[in-house]
Amino acid sequence: MTGAGLLISAAVAGVVIAGAFALRAKPASAAAAGDVFHTPRVVKVVDPDTFDIDVGGGRIERIRPTLLDGVERGHRDFEHGRKVLDSVLRRSEDLKIVVVKLDRWTWGKDRRPRLIAKVTARFPAIGHLKPSARVPLGVAIVGLAMMDGEARKRPPFAIPYVPALRNAWKGMKR
Repeated sequence: MTGAGLLISAAVAGVVIAGAFALRAKPASAAAAGDVFHTPRVVKVVDPDTFDIDVGGGRIERIRPTLLDGVERGHRDFEHGRKVLDSVLRRSEDLKIVVVKLDRWTWGKDRRPRLIAKVTARFPAIGHLKPSARVPLGVAIVGLAMMDGEARKRPPFAIPYVPALRNAWKGMKR
């Protein structure tokens, strides 16, 4: 191969590699920051702080609510936290999801990112919340988690993204 042929081959390889990285960096999700979903259908609760919604047209998006940090798979309260989130979502009315950003973690075969989103709703069937108020999902879950933790005499299964509270709960015995 001549010097010119080698140079062309290297250039083509560079373009192919750059294209592959560009395709990988582009999220497959059609959602973007600022998108709003009103009363979407929740199709699956994945874990205590992540769920899937059907946004229409057969498109499923994975949602990670702000103000909420649940226990991870393998933790003793994982299934309990997932069931509580499922119950709260089923008891919610007028669910509203506002996308804040795309999460760097991906899921599924098509590598779609989770959507970090402000999730609010009305929760008339949850006693400690005013039925007519629009409340962040994280507040509803953490309130229930704290009450549940007190009842079971152990740390809650959901922790809010509030540094002072996180630091206080880190010191609790498990």
